[in-house]
Amino acid sequence: MNLAIGEGIKVDEEELRELTRIKGLDEYKTLSLRESYVKSKAGEKEKSFELLMDVYNSPKNDENKIWSIIGIIYGLNRIDSEQNKRIVTLSDEAIKLSEDLKLQSLKDLVTILRNQAILVSIVRKMSEIQMGLKIQETHGEQLFSFFYNQEFIKLNEFHQKITGEINRSLKNLLSTKDVYYYLASLPILIEIVTLQIMVFAVFNQKILEEEKNGRKQLIEQCDFGY
Repeated sequence: MNLAIGEGIKVDEEELRELTRIKGLDEYKTLSLRESYVKSKAGEKEKSFELLMDVYNSPKNDENKIWSIIGIIYGLNRIDSEQNKRIVTLSDEAIKLSEDLKLQSLKDLVTILRNQAILVSIVRKMSEIQMGLKIQETHGEQLFSFFYNQEFIKLNEFHQKITGEINRSLKNLLSTKDVYYYLASLPILIEIVTLQIMVFAVFNQKILEEEKNGRKQLIEQCDFGY
């Protein structure tokens, strides 16, 4: 006896319901991300943030979750120390998830966001040390200068390390010709450069020159080879 199409196939209704639920969840998360973007553009920042948190807290670790983390990071204040720490924590989560899902371009973009937050903390600490050294110099007191300088050297080395990580991520994006992610990273880089110039120009022209050299390397990387 011949079987008609579909006959003889056992359908697990529980699995079918689960697949339907997952599909509905994926669509919900995608639509929520779009709505969050629209709300943000309309100035409804709190509602936009709520939608991002809904996606972030939803089941299933997928690309939508990474995008929700990116949106949350953009909504946090890197200058605030507690929010800065949260950015780093969220970034670490997104980087791990990007690695698991083999989404290299997203990993590089989040790496740049993470390192932007770290650089803000480094630059703040470096400026505090420079201020302390200036005050001591003004008052003719050099008692703690050695310790200040040693700490400053360590921070500067860390600064160079983080800058190197940013450059590697940029090179990765350029090597894949992934223009969208590269362009998305440019405002982040401009903000980093602006902050560092504002701080370093006040205290130390030598560091400012190093910053200019770093910017020159960055500009030279921006050759898509088309």
